[in-house]
Amino acid sequence: MHKKLTLRTINKNKNSIKKVKVVKLTSKQAKIRQNLGNGFTRLVFGPFTIDRFQTRLIRFEGSERNVHPVSGGWWFQYHQTGPEGELVPGFATSSYPQNDRDWVIVLRNSSRLIRQFRVLFIVKNQE
Repeated sequence: MHKKLTLRTINKNKNSIKKVKVVKLTSKQAKIRQNLGNGFTRLVFGPFTIDRFQTRLIRFEGSERNVHPVSGGWWFQYHQTGPEGELVPGFATSSYPQNDRDWVIVLRNSSRLIRQFRVLFIVKNQE
């Protein structure tokens, strides 16, 4: 599910408003669920697509009462190189807990290629 969010970015010449797609996730949507023991679970989501020179905001919502994210991670699918053989850049500008149930990751694709990515979250299941 994608939702539009407006972020303000600063351009060299002027202020500009850009729309950023938001990917909202819950534990029920995980493609891979791995029990890590002691109440911890690894949840893997995706793949998702990010256009060239675009930013994507991923928000994990621990909507279930007993799901609390403790860490978040991401990776781009496949090792890709550009036309001149250079490594295709992509990075996370932010990864942080928004509160005790939600985690936010902001990814930036700084390449000329459309990329696919996955995200993962380690959650603590509390009874």
